[in-house]
Amino acid sequence: VTGGQTMNPSTDNLLNAIRRTRGREVFVLPNNKNIIMVAKQAAAIIEAEVAEGIIPQQRVIVLETRSVPEGMSAMLAFDETSSADDNADAMTETFGCVHTLSVTRAVKDASIDGLSIKAGEYMGLCDRKIGYTGTDYEIIILEMIRNFPDAAFVTVLYGDEVTEENANIIFEKMKAEIPDAECNLLYGGQPLYDFVISVE
Repeated sequence: VTGGQTMNPSTDNLLNAIRRTRGREVFVLPNNKNIIMVAKQAAAIIEAEVAEGIIPQQRVIVLETRSVPEGMSAMLAFDETSSADDNADAMTETFGCVHTLSVTRAVKDASIDGLSIKAGEYMGLCDRKIGYTGTDYEIIILEMIRNFPDAAFVTVLYGDEVTEENANIIFEKMKAEIPDAECNLLYGGQPLYDFVISVE
């Protein structure tokens, strides 16, 4: 289901997607805290329709993922040979170990959590909290990653306005900060966020 900044899907969007799967057990990963309640509403509607005999047996399990990295980590933990309940437990445990770092630009002057931010400046967010600001996203990324010296797995998704060359330069510098971690760089193509980084 397509989503993103200012494009949160509706309950109907999720219901249509769930029904199209025709699966008896369907996992929904909101990947955004603002979509969790909508996902739960969709799950409740499906449950009611099953109880009333309107649709065949179908169970919807909402995993409360709050970012794309959490969703990716949860999907990698899925085991098709396990039961839905065992998968739900394993996927929840896995995404609970994920920290999401992201870099975006401020669209206007603001003061948030004691930080003064000017329009056009970069903001570094760790688990959705702004902790870093400045004019150079490379400095922000390196400052953020230094908070995780024991990281085991790191995945960097660079956005649609970042060149592959620049992404690789920053990626190599970042790897030097966490030499023991398994690191991957991927083109995410996401708008607004120049970098989204998963740290496990």
